[in-house]
Amino acid sequence: MKQRKHLFITTALITMLVFGIFITGCSSDSNDNDANNNSPVAGTDNAPSNTPSNDQTNTPAEAPKEVVLQYVTADEVKADIEANKDIIIIDIQPEKDFKKNHIVGAIPTYAYPADTNELKQNLAKEIDTIMASEAPVYVLCPGGKTGANNTVKFYFEQGVPNERLFIIENGQKGWPHKELIESTK
Repeated sequence: MKQRKHLFITTALITMLVFGIFITGCSSDSNDNDANNNSPVAGTDNAPSNTPSNDQTNTPAEAPKEVVLQYVTADEVKADIEANKDIIIIDIQPEKDFKKNHIVGAIPTYAYPADTNELKQNLAKEIDTIMASEAPVYVLCPGGKTGANNTVKFYFEQGVPNERLFIIENGQKGWPHKELIESTK
């Protein structure tokens, strides 16, 4: 009986250990990425210092192996538009939604939710435009979630630097600046 109890406790502890390692090792919490991300984020003071720390002296910066999702607010995008800053707005809304309303100057791709090869081909059509510029790329989808995440990941995989890729928070549905909306009939 004592051996059975000992075996049960040992098995339970090993199972909890394996489960704990699995959960923490497979976490996709964006806060984990933010803590390790030294890339500047639009509208924040996260720009890296010009003074290298001891561990970075004379070592080239490593490009991230996985995309780090970065966000930009509607107010920041509005300020960039009004200041005539060089930006690229990739709008992935479905065609009927884009024609109903979209941000002035947005490039339509009709790629929402950017989860199939066919939809990704719509995104691929804009790679030359993106790569010919050094401007930040603001991705707009209906709600600022899955489709935008898929789009940013696709462009990152195509070689667009992570520090140029941003998702417009809350997407088209959350865009508050009606004066910067137009429709195409």
